[in-house]
Amino acid sequence: MRKRHSNRAVMGVSLILIGLLLLVFLPVLVFSPSNGDPLSIDNREDWIVYENERFAFSLEYPPDWKVFEFTEEVPSPGFHILPLGIDPGDVRAITHHTDITQFSVFPEGYPTEGIFGPSRSSWAFFAGETEESTDYYLSNDEVWATMISPEKVPLSWNEYGFIWAGLKIEKHEVLCFDGEKELPKGVCDPALGHEVRHSGSVDPLERLILEEILRSFRFQD
Repeated sequence: MRKRHSNRAVMGVSLILIGLLLLVFLPVLVFSPSNGDPLSIDNREDWIVYENERFAFSLEYPPDWKVFEFTEEVPSPGFHILPLGIDPGDVRAITHHTDITQFSVFPEGYPTEGIFGPSRSSWAFFAGETEESTDYYLSNDEVWATMISPEKVPLSWNEYGFIWAGLKIEKHEVLCFDGEKELPKGVCDPALGHEVRHSGSVDPLERLILEEILRSFRFQD
């Protein structure tokens, strides 16, 4: 009987270790929708380092992406890393509501409402402590955005500062429901308990790139 209990204990420890390994490695695996093969980032060594002295942060980004900066005070400073080929238009107008693939840093927040839609605590890796870490989901359960509100920030940031890693949603539809009843957009009101849902699809490789940019993000001493 002692031997049987010992075997069970060993099996229990093994299952716990396997579970911990899955928690560590599963979030960073992204699979190709065409054949199920894991996607990967080639030539990670040639990524470019971006440093911002005023707001004391740094990050790395791919050479086929570009940094756009808006440093004025109105409406608030923003720093955006976008894939080449995207026309940002007026950089001041880029927010977490803009339907483009973007990695954006808003050290002083942005004066607009938050995102309505299904969300959960984020799997994405962030080197610092977070006050809030949220993934936003499409109806097909794909993550289309992550918002990070760091807990400890440089003095040049304020309490509303956040990081946004969002993807362009192809064939994007915003639907509203009261229970299971779909509502017309004109009467949708989340304050009344109505549920906003986003449908469409996103590029899994771009999601992986955004996660790697976030993984590289650091506050400077």
